[in-house]
Amino acid sequence: MAGIVGSLMQTLVVPLVGELPRLLDADAADTSWVITVTLLVGAVATPVVGKLGDL
Repeated sequence: MAGIVGSLMQTLVVPLVGELPRLLDADAADTSWVITVTLLVGAVATPVVGKLGDL
């Protein structure tokens, strides 16, 4: 379940890539960090949530 939710949350950011500079009122280079941070959080959260689920 956590894997499905994680993959869905990561794909929700992709359609916003073109709109992020306008929404965040920032440069395109700065808003690219939003996608990078989203992927990093997903990569870290998936094993942590899996471990918590095993407990």
